[in-house]
Amino acid sequence: MKRSKNLWLALPAMLALFVPWARSADTPDAPREAAGDVRCLLAAANLGKHPDVKVQTSAMMAMFYYFGRLQALAPTPEILEEWLAKEDATFTLDQLKSESVRCGTELTERGKQLQTIGQHLADRENKAKAEAEAKGKAQKE
Repeated sequence: MKRSKNLWLALPAMLALFVPWARSADTPDAPREAAGDVRCLLAAANLGKHPDVKVQTSAMMAMFYYFGRLQALAPTPEILEEWLAKEDATFTLDQLKSESVRCGTELTERGKQLQTIGQHLADRENKAKAEAEAKGKAQKE
């Protein structure tokens, strides 16, 4: 727990130290669809400092999700780093709550989609098992 908490406490500092070297005047701003994801990633990093392990775990999952989305949008890792560096990583409590609700709503929707996909896969597997059992019984007769 202590090690995990220390990592979360260090993450914003690591981002602040690591990212500035990539700044350049010709780096494009994040596209509109990425700007919200940048805020969600940074909000999740802030929530990673929460004392509740469940909140920390949720924040880590959110970070992975939004980092993946941003990687898909950024033409290079350096540009992604620049997008992160341009955004203010500090949040007031009200901003953090607002971003958490906005980002959490999107994550909940994606979670529902994953559950639906998982159910379809399970249904398909159960159907295949039932068909194989029926075929096995028919061959024994």
